[in-house]
Amino acid sequence: LIKHAMSRSTGFYAAALLAPLAISLSIFALWPAPLPGDAVIDALPGPSAPVSRVEALVSPPDCDDAPAVAEPAPAFDPFAFSAVVVMSRQGRDGLLSRLAEIADIAHLRQLADAQHLAFDRSLTDVDALREAIVKGAEQRIADRRAAAS
Repeated sequence: LIKHAMSRSTGFYAAALLAPLAISLSIFALWPAPLPGDAVIDALPGPSAPVSRVEALVSPPDCDDAPAVAEPAPAFDPFAFSAVVVMSRQGRDGLLSRLAEIADIAHLRQLADAQHLAFDRSLTDVDALREAIVKGAEQRIADRRAAAS
């Protein structure tokens, strides 16, 4: 089709525009599609029982021999609650109960760093770090009150 258009066009510019297109499309002519009755098509396995689109989307694939993968632990979110807000609304005991839910000392440090709460970095005891976070939240509230007056 392109060669036919190039032969009918009389302008130099039309031939210059169509020649790169003819070259780029010639790669499709290198590997023609197999015709019905060809050995390649006959060697393919026939279709299995028809599966509706709904079944294909709903039913899980058969993977009995696949190894079971453990669910990864959810990532710790240092902003799941605001220590200052919990301290101001629920008090010291409310904040300590929320901090008691966090068992990992690294997560407590991450929470204090993310919420800009001052604490002693040399603390290695979980309970002492929880107390330091509470004191940091108390100090933030006191600083806010002092700035507002």
